[in-house]
Amino acid sequence: MSDKRVRWVTLAVIIAGAAVARVWALVRRGGPRTASMVYDDGVYVAAGGLLRHGRVPYRDFVFVHPPASSYVVAAVSFIARDPDHLLLTMRFVMIAVGLANVFLVMLIVDRHVGPIEAAVAGVVYAVLPETVFAEHTVILEPWLNLACLAAVAAWLFGGVYYSSTSKFWMVAQGKTMESCQAEMAGKSTAQKVTPFVVVFVSEIIIGWALYGLLVHMSTFTLRAGVISAVLCWFGFVVTTLTSNYAFHGRRPMLTVIDSVAWLGAFVIIGAIVGWMGR
Repeated sequence: MSDKRVRWVTLAVIIAGAAVARVWALVRRGGPRTASMVYDDGVYVAAGGLLRHGRVPYRDFVFVHPPASSYVVAAVSFIARDPDHLLLTMRFVMIAVGLANVFLVMLIVDRHVGPIEAAVAGVVYAVLPETVFAEHTVILEPWLNLACLAAVAAWLFGGVYYSSTSKFWMVAQGKTMESCQAEMAGKSTAQKVTPFVVVFVSEIIIGWALYGLLVHMSTFTLRAGVISAVLCWFGFVVTTLTSNYAFHGRRPMLTVIDSVAWLGAFVIIGAIVGWMGR
């Protein structure tokens, strides 16, 4: 069996185990309707039901939580209209969120450490009592975990993107694989790591700036986050990159490659901030 197939089989087994743990925690004590509940279960279900009927959080009723979960509940309420059925359906939706978190944990660790460590991290997250409990209730923590993991995934996007376009990037830079390897060999570990740290910090600042923009707009939605991110990218990133590269005499292809990389990062960050913010 190839290494790639082993990784996918391992991923499937761990995600299946995570699903069993969360479903078992949901049904083992009298069924999903009587499983452990917290205060926020009722808060989010009630807020989603009100939103479906046109009542907007913060404007029409008191709501002290971020809005993303209430929008998800409102969307699900078009299918499960009865409050009892809505709570039941949302609990299974949260299990799906938990499985997405397991996948992202393993993806991130696999890309930066290795497949064995990814399997260990996936198992730990899959069976950790706190995550098993949180990810079958309608509370904020699973969404926060998903947002944080997605933010890291945005950082990883650059690595995946540049790996897939490395040949074109080297041609645009006027370099060869041999010259790049020789250049990296002459650098210390700190010099090699520093650019990745700078990019990660930069993306945190981008998220903070987009959040401030949406605060002034008083609009926190997935659509608003993505549109704002694309406009900021087009108005500021593309223009500055193009101007700087023109003065440096860089090839147009390099401008295109680097601009698209930042577009991906902006869209991912904007989607997270718009969906989960407030």
